[in-house]
Amino acid sequence: MQVSLSHQTAEAPPQFSRALENLSHQPLLDDLERFATYGETLQSAHHDYERLDLFSDDALLELLSNHPRRRIQCFTMGTDPEKPEEWKAVCIRGSNAETLLEAVRYGRIWLNITSPERYDNRYEALIRDMYANVADMCPTIAEPRMHYNTLVLAAPGTQFYYTVHPENNMVWNMRGHQTISSLPAMDFRFLSQELLEEIFAHEASGAIPYRNAFEQHAEHVEVGPGECAWWPQSAPTRMQYHDFCVSLFTSFYCPMRNRRDLVQLANRYILRPLGVDERNIQESGIGSELKQLLFRLMRKCRAPRKAYDFTDSYITNLRLDSSADNYVGRLDTYVAPEFSKFASQSGAAIGYGSAGGESDNYPLGAPVTQMGEDQARSLTTGSTSSLGETPNRKAS
Repeated sequence: MQVSLSHQTAEAPPQFSRALENLSHQPLLDDLERFATYGETLQSAHHDYERLDLFSDDALLELLSNHPRRRIQCFTMGTDPEKPEEWKAVCIRGSNAETLLEAVRYGRIWLNITSPERYDNRYEALIRDMYANVADMCPTIAEPRMHYNTLVLAAPGTQFYYTVHPENNMVWNMRGHQTISSLPAMDFRFLSQELLEEIFAHEASGAIPYRNAFEQHAEHVEVGPGECAWWPQSAPTRMQYHDFCVSLFTSFYCPMRNRRDLVQLANRYILRPLGVDERNIQESGIGSELKQLLFRLMRKCRAPRKAYDFTDSYITNLRLDSSADNYVGRLDTYVAPEFSKFASQSGAAIGYGSAGGESDNYPLGAPVTQMGEDQARSLTTGSTSSLGETPNRKAS
């Protein structure tokens, strides 16, 4: 079984490799029957990866100190699952690793440490091992291709709003306890067909217009240390964190599951512009295969033009502030935090002012000077962000 990563790093240190090899994986084997129906419903299983020395406080401080700052995303949010617009980016420029970890423990902060396998070969070895084991046990996965991996540190009481991810996802919980909820996938009772297509096209975030009434259709699992969970591809999912949580999110594509991606993109870029209102979402059959082939040919000739590319388009008027409630302080202007693509576009400028805490000359990030405040605010509201992704908004 070969697991493909899109990049190569050096081999993991021998001591870590030995520790990985010495794991029995007996917890995964004990739950072997659950993998027979992988991806059909929300399920959980046990693992023993939490025993590795990657998730202790000391290891997390090392990761936060060494990981590129543009790859550390910080957010805060409200408590109402019907208000995903309360999901906000938080600028962390100038905060050291100790402050970041403290803020997650005692504030209302959710840290997204993206692509750890690109910068730490221990994580690459870990994720390779995870999917090699899963693929061996799961008959429906063939040649998984890694798409996106992220280590999440979540404060007690925080949440990740209901979100659709186009790819297949797993959560490997290492510390703390969380509840994972899932709604039926590809079900237009919970989101429109237009929004679903835009999510697959990365023109919109994965946030859905959730209502509490949806809960009658939801499945739930409780996940603790040494447990993992997965759900059907594209199913809207929500995470609620009950105490300080550390969990590794991994996602992948495989040839069989790429069909959904192609069907949705063909609907978005071929049938929808032609005014076809009833766009079939079947992923097999002659009609579906022809549609997938047509989109592949179109993409080879000319890349589809997105209505809006939301990826990493973060703007915020919030900053990490150890003296503020929940460790979140307010700024007098909107800035592009380090993990925003706008920060690299506008240069290493200085943000202006703060609502309290440390120096008013605190180096926050590029101030948003090229757009009005109303436009900047529109970038910060309207949806939650998916893992590594941002607000659901069309270009003006």
